[in-house]
Amino acid sequence: MTELEQRRAVVEAARGYIGTPYHQNGMLKGVGVDCATLLALAFKEAGVRLPEITNYSSQWHLHSDDPLYEKAILANGCRQVDAPDIGDIALYFQGRQFAHGAIISAREPLTIINAYAPARRVIEGPETDFGTIAGVKRKFFTAW
Repeated sequence: MTELEQRRAVVEAARGYIGTPYHQNGMLKGVGVDCATLLALAFKEAGVRLPEITNYSSQWHLHSDDPLYEKAILANGCRQVDAPDIGDIALYFQGRQFAHGAIISAREPLTIINAYAPARRVIEGPETDFGTIAGVKRKFFTAW
């Protein structure tokens, strides 16, 4: 597969989870996922390597400065970028660190697919539609 085909495959895999209930540490399409497991599962289905972040507390980001999510992404070959493309990862600042992840599905307007706890499910939309992350600090990462 070309890079563009891989990127599209990641987005399509993530879209397959839309409507899946939000469930901390869940890893089953249609049953439950969270923002970290959604990324791991979508990338895996697309055949693109991405880390699985396991054994984490739902409140890690509130009580620790150790950037668990960001370290796991970087440890598996992803790199930070300034200008994201489809299939890339957005990490949003929550609590004390960058702790909410999403897959970018469009650049203009920046549109994401994420397991969004306030909505209690996986949804897609412009990042400005998600109140808890709209306007917060963010970082972008690519697996390519």
